[in-house]
Amino acid sequence: SNSNHQELIDILNKNYPLEITFQQSHNNQELKGWMLIGGKGKARTEFSPPNNYLIVADGKWLIFHDPEIERTTYIPIESGILQALLNPQSIIDPNKFRIEKNIDNQYISFSILLNLQNENQEVRIYFDKNNFNLKGWDITESTGQKINVKVMSINKLSLEKVNENFFKLTEKMRNSGNIYFGPYERKIIKFLDNGRLN
Repeated sequence: SNSNHQELIDILNKNYPLEITFQQSHNNQELKGWMLIGGKGKARTEFSPPNNYLIVADGKWLIFHDPEIERTTYIPIESGILQALLNPQSIIDPNKFRIEKNIDNQYISFSILLNLQNENQEVRIYFDKNNFNLKGWDITESTGQKINVKVMSINKLSLEKVNENFFKLTEKMRNSGNIYFGPYERKIIKFLDNGRLN
């Protein structure tokens, strides 16, 4: 497991920083989106309209923001299963996780099985067997529900092109409305607390 863990870290470090477009499937629903992964627990996810939800990982927090109702939620990144993808070096306790490696005709994949707060969860990360490009990941929640993310396009970024604001969602950014960096044009319609349009 330790050698698998180090191999996973090495492959992810070769991929990051990374820009992808993706398709996510969950509960028979499909979403498309754009994502930047900077490594060391930093990432930004923007979904294609009409979904205006925004997820930012700043290295310490997963920040979920809904601009339509102006609600922002912070979750410690180490408490969620996404830490395995965003910052695999943080998962060092063998009592909480194990890593299994699998190779088939197309992919090399790593299954990371975690026991977080006594809830068993799994994330499986897929790479192209020939060039080790990230191809996608599956998340199996403790309830047994699955989230599948398939990488549709991939662009390796140079460090010079990575703006630290990509991995921030400050109050100033929220107040100005300048919270999106992705390729989508969108119009935000805000709702008041009672559900009326603003």
